[in-house]
Amino acid sequence: MFNQLFFRSDALTRQLSAPLVDERRQYLAHCAQGMSKCTPRMKARLLLSTAEYLRLAERPNDAISLVEMVEAQLAFAKKLACQAVARILHSTRGWVAHLS
Repeated sequence: MFNQLFFRSDALTRQLSAPLVDERRQYLAHCAQGMSKCTPRMKARLLLSTAEYLRLAERPNDAISLVEMVEAQLAFAKKLACQAVARILHSTRGWVAHLS
């Protein structure tokens, strides 16, 4: 899945070597049906940022609060000012629910 979304070797390596690679891949495959290639690519970046910021691999059984999700996505939004926080939060909620 990631090799279809990322063509630069550094971006692909970052996606493949980051925490929860299988979980992120499965969720992206779940979401990708009917989406343009741009949407899953952005979602992949978002999921990677979320996994790193929230340290999800280190806390697999912890409940993730809405406040934590918002904080993580505000950090991501600072990197990508063109994204609206509501859209990012919607994607994060779906992924965290999928992990549960």
